[in-house]
Amino acid sequence: MSKVFIFLLIGFSVFYYTNTSVNDLKPAKSEFDTIINDINNPYSQVDILNILKLRAIDQNDGDISVKIKLVRDEYDDNQRRIGKYIQEYSVVNSLNKTTNYFLTIVNISFSEEIEELILQEQGILIEEIIQIIVKDKKIDYEDYQIRVDEYSGNEKANGKFYIEIMFKNKKENKLIKVLVVNEAYIEEKNNKTILILTIIIVSAIVVGFVYKKRILVRNKNSKD
Repeated sequence: MSKVFIFLLIGFSVFYYTNTSVNDLKPAKSEFDTIINDINNPYSQVDILNILKLRAIDQNDGDISVKIKLVRDEYDDNQRRIGKYIQEYSVVNSLNKTTNYFLTIVNISFSEEIEELILQEQGILIEEIIQIIVKDKKIDYEDYQIRVDEYSGNEKANGKFYIEIMFKNKKENKLIKVLVVNEAYIEEKNNKTILILTIIIVSAIVVGFVYKKRILVRNKNSKD
């Protein structure tokens, strides 16, 4: 999952998250940090923590991640209910300054039809996306309502963002569910995949070379 990052600074502590290791720490922006959850196979709290890998770094105390506490949880009792739920995490430093981090969890059903819209350029507004959907699906509507919008505010971010639009006319209401994907996000994932494959191949070559060298040395010692 990709996000936009800025410092969340209250007192002296900063919440971070990492997708890989401690060396890849990035400031977490709670306002737009979102996890999309499938109600048919919901995330456990352990899953959520593994996804976030939250860290808390303080200017005076250093790493105080062990002090992070979940202080508000709307998700636990609603894991299988469609909707938007908030989790609040909190950490207190030695000066008794508190920093809070808010995570949004959007529950949807992956068994229902969800469109995927790939954007070739960044910065497209939600209103433009709606018109793309209307044109593509030839939707006849008089009014529409944006029910879920995890895209607005992330127009220039790499990632996948879920939106729901209810189109209305005199005859019927039509709910469209869309997963908006930035092409740059796909390229980023592909580049990471290529990098990982390159590392694996190079590692295999190095291991093979070392193994072959050991065999040659062993054979030479045997002859001696």
